[in-house]
Amino acid sequence: MDINRPDVLASLSKAFYDYEEALVTNHIDRLNELFFFDERTIRFGTHVKEHLVGHQAIAEFRRSRPPGPGGTYRRSIADVLITTYGDCFGTASCVFTSVTASVRLGLLKEHHLGLGDSRTQFSCLIRDPSFPHMGATTAV
Repeated sequence: MDINRPDVLASLSKAFYDYEEALVTNHIDRLNELFFFDERTIRFGTHVKEHLVGHQAIAEFRRSRPPGPGGTYRRSIADVLITTYGDCFGTASCVFTSVTASVRLGLLKEHHLGLGDSRTQFSCLIRDPSFPHMGATTAV
């Protein structure tokens, strides 16, 4: 099995950073496109209402949230680790810091499926609310 084959790694890296941009700019359609359209796709946030199973539930959650903060939301990421396995599966993780009224730290973990046409989509997205050594965590 090829680990981090350059073309596959580039595709997954693009998807990872596309998600970051869509999240910060509150591009709901793009966020929904990035999740695998399947009832087994999962998204776990830091609140019970953000534990979602199935693309439909994830899309409905995004549509039900209030509009983003109009460009005032800031988030930075660090310790990005992206790894691909073969040509159809990969993982991505990072530490994120969101700055609103206070600074909040968290851990983001993503599982991606390759679709054979140079696109990747999330099959699982987890924001870890129990990042113990960094204090309070939040999903955005």
